[in-house]
Amino acid sequence: MNRFFQQPQNGKAVLSKEDAHHLTRVLRKNTGDTLEIAWEGCAWEGSIESVSPCVIALGKPLPSTEPPYALHLIQAIAKGDKMDWIIQKAVELGVTSIQPVRTEHGDVKLDGPRAQKRSVHWQNVAEAAAKQSKRCIIPKVEEIRSLQEALTRYGHLPQLVFHEKAETASWPQPGPAVVWIGPEGGFSAAEIMKLTEAGAQILSLGPRILRTETAGLCALSVLQYNNGAFV
Repeated sequence: MNRFFQQPQNGKAVLSKEDAHHLTRVLRKNTGDTLEIAWEGCAWEGSIESVSPCVIALGKPLPSTEPPYALHLIQAIAKGDKMDWIIQKAVELGVTSIQPVRTEHGDVKLDGPRAQKRSVHWQNVAEAAAKQSKRCIIPKVEEIRSLQEALTRYGHLPQLVFHEKAETASWPQPGPAVVWIGPEGGFSAAEIMKLTEAGAQILSLGPRILRTETAGLCALSVLQYNNGAFV
């Protein structure tokens, strides 16, 4: 059953023009057909009450698909379509937010209008993935920030930095966390020092060198398992 995100009011939800077009023109749904509505952690069964405007009457609540603890992915900007893939899979794995960051060894330079355009695109990728994976929230893809700006923004949470030169693979107790993943060239020594001084735990994902698009998803999967999100 298809899922859409819309804030309900008085037991009903009015879909946006874009979602209404997709529902009625692409999916060929009509009055009386069923779908799902989700908003801010909750979800309901619904049926189409009218198509213009597209009004959905909400039915019984559905179980939440959200994991027990929030995980935030701070991801060094990856080349080309890799970033789309990272965002899509991170949303499927239950991440709460994604923060793209500029790093010393990163070779993707985005700023100004190009950065704004890419941020809008990435948010659309996250929304599509949230619908497909039946999330109850649309994870926020933050605007591109520097490492220091991201550290300031998320510094109140436990920081887990995954680095190829880390000596420990010990994992923290279940709970919320911020997951830091570097670029193809890895975090620089200065960046690791800055994160360590801020209290971050430097962790290993094993003896093999993982690509940046693999490392984050590996870390998120293990943390979600550790947090009981796959039960």
